[in-house]
Amino acid sequence: MIVDHVNPIQDGEIYDVARINELQRQIQNTPYYASVAIDVDNDVSKPVETPLHVKVSEYPYNSIRYGVGYATDTGFHIQGAYSYLDTFGKAYPFTISGRLDQTQQYGRVQLAMPPDSHGWVNAVFGSYTITDVSDTNIYSARVGVQRSRSRQNIDTTFSLTFYDDRLTQNEPNPSTARALVPAWSWVRRDVDDPLFPRRGNIIRAEAGFAVKGVMTDQTFARLYTNALQYVPLGKNDLLVFRAEFGGVFTSGSSSGVPASLLFRAGGANSVRGYSYLGIGNNVAGSVLPTKYMVTGSSEYQHWFTHDWGGAVFFDIGTATDTWSERVFQPGVGVGARWRSPVGPVNVDLAYGFKNKSIKPYLTLGIAF
Repeated sequence: MIVDHVNPIQDGEIYDVARINELQRQIQNTPYYASVAIDVDNDVSKPVETPLHVKVSEYPYNSIRYGVGYATDTGFHIQGAYSYLDTFGKAYPFTISGRLDQTQQYGRVQLAMPPDSHGWVNAVFGSYTITDVSDTNIYSARVGVQRSRSRQNIDTTFSLTFYDDRLTQNEPNPSTARALVPAWSWVRRDVDDPLFPRRGNIIRAEAGFAVKGVMTDQTFARLYTNALQYVPLGKNDLLVFRAEFGGVFTSGSSSGVPASLLFRAGGANSVRGYSYLGIGNNVAGSVLPTKYMVTGSSEYQHWFTHDWGGAVFFDIGTATDTWSERVFQPGVGVGARWRSPVGPVNVDLAYGFKNKSIKPYLTLGIAF
């Protein structure tokens, strides 16, 4: 029944390799199956009635996953998760997950339902995050419910989340803020290769709001969007453009909005040449999150071989509480690119014009 609920191919539909790959991706996106194999009936006498044969192997009910890694922005990290896939004897996945690195400690508990007949997954969750960056500490507790679906190239989530945040900085008197936020998020991936794209785009959009007095300290609306565009130039060259915008719209100060919903910029996946989340509202040496954030990037890549390439780039961005007082901070740099067996590896060296410093960066994977 789970496979039927996530199957995007309807009876009588004309399908091709792309649709079969989509079916395989939808099944593997569920937490139940370790492997999926699909083959097509080869009876040429029934060209309009060609069945698909799906073979799956299931994960054990109890599983533990873990990993370690390193990134320039966050340092070394360790992460892990425990899952039980048959809670209440009804195939409800229960998951406890966490991650520890040099800037953040994160834990989450989630109980989900199997996908319904339209592929939607309902879940309840709770999480707690401690973030320590740029002499600013944010403690964020969250509980909520969500409804999500992954179809073809589009992921959609509706959620209702209660935030209870506390922020401490170099100056005394920590700030607290609470909010009950209905939200929507949407991601579309339209690229020629999900791991090493050369053509197409990836777009993410989020929207949410909160109303004062409804378990909320201050009325606000929040918008966020991020877009990546890949433009091939011949066989060996590639242009990559990125644009990002975040805004919290409210008549009050940013201190009345949960700090984890505000914005900072800087770092490997933001504005290179500056410290990780080091662009924001600087108060007594603490970089505080702000109401508004805009970043952009343009990068030219040349591939010397199939697996190795070089890049030059220009980044720029700002984060501010008052848009009329914004100060854009640019950075430029060069880098190396490697199509590794586990995904793209980027090594960059960038110069920030405002802070007049040179910073190295190492990232693994598509920054999105």
